[in-house]
Amino acid sequence: AHDKYIDVQVVIKGNESIGYALRSELAAVGDFNEESDIGFFGGSGDPIYLKEGDFAVFFPGDGHAPGLTAKGEPSRVRKAVF
Repeated sequence: AHDKYIDVQVVIKGNESIGYALRSELAAVGDFNEESDIGFFGGSGDPIYLKEGDFAVFFPGDGHAPGLTAKGEPSRVRKAVF
């Protein structure tokens, strides 16, 4: 999760699931890194399925876990992250 920046992830090739939950519903795992604006959290959320051409936008406070196997089907993923 991030405090300052929006995270846009665009799938160029392949598919993946991204876990999503509000950060307020998750437990911090380690310290938040202010310099790189990233923190890691544990807990469960809802999967978002992305295929080629799809994108997801995560705002500050949105917990997200990219790189999950999509619908049980392993896939090599190429994506752009802004």
